[in-house]
Parts: sequence; C-alpha cells; structure tokens
Amino acid sequence: MIENALFIFLILYTLAVIFFLGISLVFPKGQKTVGTAIEPVSIVIPFKNEAENLPTLIAWLQQQDFQGTMEVVFIDDGSDDESRAIIERARAESAFAVRLLTSRFDKKRSLTSKQQALDLGIREASYPLIALTDADMTLEKQWLRSLAVSLHPGSDLVFGHTAILPGRSFFSIFQSFQLASLFSIAAVFHHCGIAGSCMGNNLLLRKAAYLECGGHDAIGYSITEDCALLRHFRRCRRKTGIVAPFYPMAFTAAHHSLRLFLQQARRWVCGGFADGINLFITGVVFTLQNAAVVAGAAGFFSFKVRLVALINFFLTWGFLAINFQKNRSPITALFFPLYFLLLLIETIALLPAAFFKQGIVWKGNRV
Repeated sequence: MIENALFIFLILYTLAVIFFLGISLVFPKGQKTVGTAIEPVSIVIPFKNEAENLPTLIAWLQQQDFQGTMEVVFIDDGSDDESRAIIERARAESAFAVRLLTSRFDKKRSLTSKQQALDLGIREASYPLIALTDADMTLEKQWLRSLAVSLHPGSDLVFGHTAILPGRSFFSIFQSFQLASLFSIAAVFHHCGIAGSCMGNNLLLRKAAYLECGGHDAIGYSITEDCALLRHFRRCRRKTGIVAPFYPMAFTAAHHSLRLFLQQARRWVCGGFADGINLFITGVVFTLQNAAVVAGAAGFFSFKVRLVALINFFLTWGFLAINFQKNRSPITALFFPLYFLLLLIETIALLPAAFFKQGIVWKGNRV
C-alpha cells in the first residue's frame, strides 16, 4: 500500500517537473532594460549596526545609471556603532538626496522591528516608487533602472533576482546554488500565476498601492516580511511582476558562519513555509522526492519506484540547468549532486524548525 502510494506520488512529481520544464523553455527572457522610468524613486534601506557594509553600499548607489530623480532613505533600527556617522558624511557628498530616519520599536504593534522600520521608511519617502534593499548588498549599476523599467503600467510590485557569488569553499557554493534554485522556482511560479517567494533586498513597489493595502500593519507579524509583502499585494489583487530579463543585479554575501546560515534557513522555513502554502507544499514534495532517491539507492522499494525516483532526480537537475542558464545564475548546475547531498543534511537539521517558531534569532535579534 505504501509503495503504491509512493509510486503515484513520484509519477505526479514527474508530471509537475515536466510541466515546469516546459514553462521554463517557453517563457520569454524579456527585453533588455533600456531607457529610464518617468517617476522618481525613493530607495528605502533599514539598517542596524552596518558600519562595515554601508561605505560599499553607498559607493554602489552613487554609481547607479538611473537617470531619473532618486533619493535614499536610511532607517536606523537601533544602531550603536558608526553607521549614522557614515550616512551623515554621505549626505554631504552624494549627488542625490540622502535622508536618515530613526525607527523606535513599538511593542504594541504586532510587527517585527524590521517591519516597523520598513513601514516608517515607505511612509516617509518622498517619491511614488519605492525600491527596497539591504545595507549589506552589492548592486550592479543597472540595478535600479532594471527594477524601474520592469514595473509596467498597471503593476504595483516587481522583484528582481538576488544572487550569491560562489567562493572556493563548498559552503559558499552550496549557498549560491540554493539561492539560485529558489529564484529559478520563483520565476517559474510567477509565470504560472503561483504565489512564490522573493527577497526584500531587490524589490520595487508603488507607494500608493502599499498605503491602499494597509501597509505592514495589515500584513501583520512576519519573520519573512518580503514574501509576506508579495503575498499581501496578491491578496489585495495588485498586479505583481519580475524583472525581465531575470538576470541577477543584486548580490548578497555567503555566510561564513554555519550558525548564521542555519539561523537564516530556520527563519525561511518558519516564515516562508508557515505563511505560504505554495512554498510549504513545494518544500514537502521536494523533500519526499529526495528521500525516495536515497531510499532507492539503499535498495528499498521495487525497481519501478527506484527508476521513477532516479528519473525525477535527472529531471530536477535539468530544470535547474535550464533556468540557471536562462537567468545567468553565477553558479553552474553541475554542482547539483553535491547540493543534493548537503540539502539532505540541512533538511534533517531544520525539520523541527517547521513546528517551533519560538526563539528565532536573526542578526543578533530575536524575531
């Protein structure tokens, strides 16, 4: 009985991957981003103790080839280092307007500290388009322009492709591969009309739509505020999109600490999977398929079950290879077997996280 049910599941997985493979092959790469947006843009950046990263971020912001009007709104979320002094110097030296706000955490609001900082920055921003990023990002010169020209008339939110440049260690390669895989799925889900994931370090929205949807107070507490924002816009029947072509324009660094990596992974599991049924189902299905491959390799189950599980392994590999090439991901799909093995270890380590949300720590804060 169990083996028959597993066989049916694997056949359904096969059909789903073939379908998503077809979508990957037919959806257009998109037009090269040319021109500039007519509407001015406010770049909203919450930060806490980012003195080490802010000079690099500010340098990249100063090199943006966006020809429209822009301002940068920094929101201090409780820093006690030199971050504010660095931003004050940037205010005097930058060709664009630089503003510095202070967010004071209100325990009465059912929001995380970062959600409150984001809400303050968006509401206080001067311009109708709001670009969101983080203080520890590296941004291509075309980053802001690619977001702005991809927000077509009638759309209220668009997100881009964030990547990790792989280093020489297996740990950084694994992180780069995992993020590239998540964005491959996010792009295909978007083209299928399925609510998926995004990252708040590479996102543009219309301020008016945000306010009309009630902002973060209407979203409520979420430890994955970026995905919650995307899903909230979709629930409010706001049109969302992705940058086209879906090339990486924003880069975040790989974690050097296993502890920080697991903290982030746990936050993604608890927030993204718990709040988004599509992501939860995707995670469960992928985990079951991986378990079937391992069990089959160990000699469990019949030949037909082992064969279908192995076919699915190669279909998944092909799906990622096509999307990595199409999206110009900075990592090769040849690392899939290595990623597959390490993912099994990560899954076992994080499985309890899906059921226990308490005590989640991110960047030194309990969220």
